[in-house]
Amino acid sequence: MNRLEPGPLGRLKTSETMPAPAKLAGLKGSFLEPVDWSIQLLAGGAMNRGQPARNLEPEAPQYTKLERRGSSIAHGSALLIGVPLSILLLPVPFSLVPCPVVSYLIARSFRRRKLAWGAFQGLQASAIHSSIVIMATVVVVADLPYRLALTLGTAALLLFLYSLWAALDTLLGYDFHYIVISKFLDRVSRVNLDR
Repeated sequence: MNRLEPGPLGRLKTSETMPAPAKLAGLKGSFLEPVDWSIQLLAGGAMNRGQPARNLEPEAPQYTKLERRGSSIAHGSALLIGVPLSILLLPVPFSLVPCPVVSYLIARSFRRRKLAWGAFQGLQASAIHSSIVIMATVVVVADLPYRLALTLGTAALLLFLYSLWAALDTLLGYDFHYIVISKFLDRVSRVNLDR
């Protein structure tokens, strides 16, 4: 058995401190010596062996900052415009009416600038906010049975939350597509862009 010299870790030969699998793999160095992890992480470390090195520079954003902010405002217009109007001035269905209008105007401004992604996102937001306004109007104005009114109100609330998700995604630069309407509105947006 080997005797250790005085010191915190003692002095052993490299071959004595390496486990058997490391010896078989042909690795060099001592497992008792401290490792500078910052250098290994930047170089890729043991986790990325056989993989290409990562690019540590930030990628250029795919969409402009103007498109991302405008699309986020279009999707979040129910929160930014409708909720404050309903708290301060108007009853619920009437306070939501400006939301699809603002979203459509944002889509038109992007279309004039030939920014396809922003125009598509604004058109999607306008369609979703129009459906929220229609549902809220039907719930408030029509004399519906309680369960049907509750169902439509819940659907409008879920669409409102879905539009907030879209606002966050577009602000972060992700391409957001609503489940049912995105393919149709993408075609409409492309045709409008060519006019």
